[in-house]
Amino acid sequence: MLAIILTALSTFAEVPAESKNWHDHIQYGKNNYEMKMKAIEAVNALKTRVKEIIAVHHKRLDDHADQLLSSEQSLWEKWAKARAELLCDTYRGGSHKSLSYSYELIDLYKKRIGQLKQLEQDQKP
Repeated sequence: MLAIILTALSTFAEVPAESKNWHDHIQYGKNNYEMKMKAIEAVNALKTRVKEIIAVHHKRLDDHADQLLSSEQSLWEKWAKARAELLCDTYRGGSHKSLSYSYELIDLYKKRIGQLKQLEQDQKP
């Protein structure tokens, strides 16, 4: 049984952040605090993945395009935070507000990763 759990955990660690089922991962928390910690882990993993993809773009883009991508990413991050705040506003400070906020950010970051991965294809003439 322990071997199965360890195999599942190592497999989960090897999957790219955008392909992981973070919602299920969070729900395995034993209590609200542990779920919040798992949500923070998820958001941080996805943010790191975005940075990795952008770093690849930085290497291939000229200075002007690189500045445009940096500006776009900065605006996107502000928008994503505002969007998540708006959608979790119904909780108005309740114990599930931060989880709702994190779930929304997870979904938005996954979509953003898809957009960034598609960027190179979209820029081809």
